[in-house]
Formats: sequence, structure tokens, C-alpha cells
Amino acid sequence: MDRKIPIEPIKPDRPADMSQFRVVLERPSSQELAQYSRSEKYKILWENNARLREQLLVWIKEHGLSAEVSQIGEPTAFNTLFVVSTPRAAEQMVQAPGVLSVSGSQEFKVDLPRQAEKRPARSRKPQEQKKGDGA
Repeated sequence: MDRKIPIEPIKPDRPADMSQFRVVLERPSSQELAQYSRSEKYKILWENNARLREQLLVWIKEHGLSAEVSQIGEPTAFNTLFVVSTPRAAEQMVQAPGVLSVSGSQEFKVDLPRQAEKRPARSRKPQEQKKGDGA
């Protein structure tokens, strides 16, 4: 299930230099959450993330960055969203309400290989052990 949804339909005129960024959001303090059960904490944290995600969507549109942001990940109980955008838009998002930091997320590849670029899968054969190899 793809949990990332486009802000608006992806247009061919979108910038080509999109990258994935990790956006860290504000969250309730541990002291605020201490009185709640585990399931209540989860619900509070998820709702906080969902609310801040919606605020970020509005902020992006208000600041004319919609063409530079192609995806924002769905909310979770963690105070992190993954956003696909231009580096310029990512720099601007630091100023959005509820955003603590924005950093590059190099370990996530944004573009999938094109059909012609796909390589055939290689079968992995177990290595043969030779007598006397210590096996």
C-alpha cells in the first residue's frame, strides 16, 4: 500500500531535482504524555502528526511551493514526515509552523528504475563446499 499521496497531480513541468527529505515535527513532551496509557499515547501522537501535516500542506500552498513538493508521507505516531520536494522548498519548510527541522534523506531513492533499466534477477546458488574446507 503506497502511503504517500501527491499534493496535486504530478505535472510534467515539475522541477526535475526532487529529493526526499525528513521533516521533524513538534510533539507533546514526555511529561505531557506520562499520564496516558500506551494506546492513548499512540492516538495523541498520531493525531498531533496528522494535524501538523495538514498545517504543513496549507503552509506549502500559501507560500506558492506546491509545484516544488510532489509528495508528503502519511502521518504516523512518530513526529517525522517524509517529503519529496526540491531542495529550495525543503529549505523554506523549516519556517513552517510546527516544523523543527528538515534534513536530506539520502538513504531513500525517490525514482524507481525505468523498465528498460531493470536488470534480470540473478539466481543465487549456494556455494559448493569442497572436501577438506573445514565443513
